[in-house]
Amino acid sequence: MKKSINFAILMLGISFVACNQGQQNPSESETLPDSSHKENERGAVAEEGELRITDSLTEAVQRYARLGIFADGRALVAKGKEFNDYKYGYIDFNGNEVISCQYDYAQTFHEGRAVVGMGQELSKQKYGYIDTEGKPITPIQYSSMNSFKNGYALVRLNDHSFYIDRDGNEADSLTAVRAQRDSDAPRQFSHETHTGEYYPNGIEKTRYEVGFVDKDGKVLVPLGKYSYTLPFSEGLAAVGFASNDDIESGEGSLGFINEKGEMVIETRFDWHYAYGLDDYYDFRPGLFHEGLAPVFKDNKMGYIDKNGKTVIPFQFEYGYPFSEGLAAVMYANMRKWGFINHEGKEVFRYNFDKVGDFKHGIAPVEWNYKLGFINKEGEIIIPCIFDPGLGVDWDYYWDGDEMYCEPGILLVRLNGEYGYIDLEGNSTFKGLDKIIDWVKQSAK
Repeated sequence: MKKSINFAILMLGISFVACNQGQQNPSESETLPDSSHKENERGAVAEEGELRITDSLTEAVQRYARLGIFADGRALVAKGKEFNDYKYGYIDFNGNEVISCQYDYAQTFHEGRAVVGMGQELSKQKYGYIDTEGKPITPIQYSSMNSFKNGYALVRLNDHSFYIDRDGNEADSLTAVRAQRDSDAPRQFSHETHTGEYYPNGIEKTRYEVGFVDKDGKVLVPLGKYSYTLPFSEGLAAVGFASNDDIESGEGSLGFINEKGEMVIETRFDWHYAYGLDDYYDFRPGLFHEGLAPVFKDNKMGYIDKNGKTVIPFQFEYGYPFSEGLAAVMYANMRKWGFINHEGKEVFRYNFDKVGDFKHGIAPVEWNYKLGFINKEGEIIIPCIFDPGLGVDWDYYWDGDEMYCEPGILLVRLNGEYGYIDLEGNSTFKGLDKIIDWVKQSAK
């Protein structure tokens, strides 16, 4: 097991960041090591194809009030003093404003197309699509629209909703719906019933019934057959029965059905909503990833395979599904996160407050309300110095955009200011590179 990091060193690094936020570079008197990335190397493409932060990008981002992730080689940016006055456009990896800030609304690129809108009043805004060069694909005329997925997007014009293809032509709805499905796995459908009963605070009790339909819309599992259900993952869906009539308690038994609706793993596990203390964590028990699913039994969490066999014993307080060969688990009464492999062997352990899934070889972590990143060897490649907003699905709560850009660049926020950082610690924040190097080296 790797040696735990000295978090006091990290806190010292955080204080350095706070003191130097408004300066161009750290003071000459500070005993910080030279950055290992020379100015003429910044922006070079690594052997694995990951980009590095360029000096021109560093200079460019200072001109914008908001930044978005890079997708399709473009990042959404905004100019303006107030949110209501923002004008949106797009920059490339070198910070060139390739699509001028002219739109009142805009979204991140998906499949080479981005939604843009015009109109100061939200209720009167109209929307259209552009390509990565800023060329209009459709007129700005739609009252609502969605990002492209698998070649199609749903739009609305004059109270009529329909699908269009990437060229802006109206598409056959059935073809588009089938193309946008992530899989042919059965999908959940639900119905809400008002009970006429009320909680002490005056809120009416409602009952949600959930069932499944197959890819053709035929009911596979009728409403109300199970008290609880989760979406299908890797061919199986967790279903369960409440331990009493109070479904809201989140307690009961859990088993799994296959895509034919057949019970293939009996309900011998515990059903828990499992949000942890004060909804602080989100554990997603019952979802299969990489052939294993975390489940509860006797108030402990372990991992089972698709045959229901216990692969990793029930010994943890909480745990996440696997991602890139590792799963984060919390040890009972220790408040520490460890990462285990498919055999249940601990790979490394830390005192983080929050952890996320691995993606592209790195995982976001949070300590003392600050965000950082680790690699699969357990090394802290970016110290916990950035503003929080970590979601286990890699989304920031404040704007819903992923942190991970393409390729190898992360969107982060430091003391309220947006910026980018690459996997080597180079960033668009002035003077931060040396501080990160110093913190990382001091923590070894």
